[in-house]
Amino acid sequence: MEGETENLSYAMGDSPLGPFEYKGLIMDQSPTKCWTNHHSIVEYKGEWYLFYHHNDYSPQFDKNRSARIDKIHFNDDGTIRKVTPTYVGWALRLQPVKFSSTATRN
Repeated sequence: MEGETENLSYAMGDSPLGPFEYKGLIMDQSPTKCWTNHHSIVEYKGEWYLFYHHNDYSPQFDKNRSARIDKIHFNDDGTIRKVTPTYVGWALRLQPVKFSSTATRN
């Protein structure tokens, strides 16, 4: 992990049970050290996104976190290109999900 504990790193393998080979960083550690390493990677309509959190709204107290979404790109061999965190992210570009008022809830 290149000496830091708060970056996002990943490994790949041929089986879900391993063995796994370290491939590198998805995202560098934040300069504010806000533990952005609680994340998810999601495919939506053929595009891939990294969901994570940051302390943008409370830089002096890292427990009040805001959600961020940034797009992920892959190399031809399946490895992940490093994500540069943004403040706007891709959330504003996603189409909102519309719910019908007549829909039933379970």
